[in-house]
Amino acid sequence: MYPIQLMAFTWNEYGCYGCNVNIIPFIPIVARLAIELGSFEEQYRGGLICQDFAGINVLERLMHTGDIPEHHKHNREHHERIDNTYLQVLIQLRQMGLLKKEDIQRYDLLHRLCKQDYFAENRFRFMTELDPNELIRRNTHSNRSVPLHYATYFISIEIFRFVLECGMRYFPKKKGISLLFQKDIDNETPFQDACEQFGHEQVMMVITDTLNNPDTPPVNSADALLSAAIDNGIHLDCVYLLMRREPDVLQKLLSQSPAVVTSAGSNNNYNNDTNDDGTRSCKLAKNKLNSTTERKRKREFKFQSYFC
Repeated sequence: MYPIQLMAFTWNEYGCYGCNVNIIPFIPIVARLAIELGSFEEQYRGGLICQDFAGINVLERLMHTGDIPEHHKHNREHHERIDNTYLQVLIQLRQMGLLKKEDIQRYDLLHRLCKQDYFAENRFRFMTELDPNELIRRNTHSNRSVPLHYATYFISIEIFRFVLECGMRYFPKKKGISLLFQKDIDNETPFQDACEQFGHEQVMMVITDTLNNPDTPPVNSADALLSAAIDNGIHLDCVYLLMRREPDVLQKLLSQSPAVVTSAGSNNNYNNDTNDDGTRSCKLAKNKLNSTTERKRKREFKFQSYFC
């Protein structure tokens, strides 16, 4: 391992992988010196991108909290000190041009951060501000989860609330609410996982509070329902939630979007406008909803769901 890698990988006094908060802050300095001295080829950014014995680079290590000794598991001050120290290093690397926006997706940085034993709130805010799209991107390298899936693994439901509010803030019109119902590789959703972890009543209270929060932009229920109904990656519990929340949403959808009615009787495509997140909306065409897909979605739409 190179010195810069050893600075990000430390064995603590308990024989566990940990972090040395006294050494971590020197990583930007060492990277800059390595670049000035030409110690690495340019694409390795002073050694930050070189993989260590575990196939992990320094940027990925900066997402880790390390193995937490038992007597520190509930030590909030200890965790916050680590989180803030790592955050300052990431900020410096960003200012130096050594941490790039595309690195977050390329190395699954936000997903790595969310899979730690401790939820690093400050680093989470920094990474999502740098690339909000990571909140809705499935992890293609493992179980196709979104960060909200990982938020259900923690003891506190407040972490689930925090991540959900972030998704609703950045994608308020339809993608934020659909995060609750994104399927992973096992067809499990954050909503289902949260209900198992915290209980259905508490989860519904969090969802209701988030949607009713005056700081949360209103959901476009019609667009959200249409998107959920035709996307196989979204569980139909999303449709059920939206319809229970606004029973007249279908009527609104038809009255606001007459093109949907037209497309139902012809083979013409219905083109939505650009989404609130800047992406192109999906096209609804009768010939694209074949009978196999329809049968599959109908089987999935069971009223014996978590809402009953």
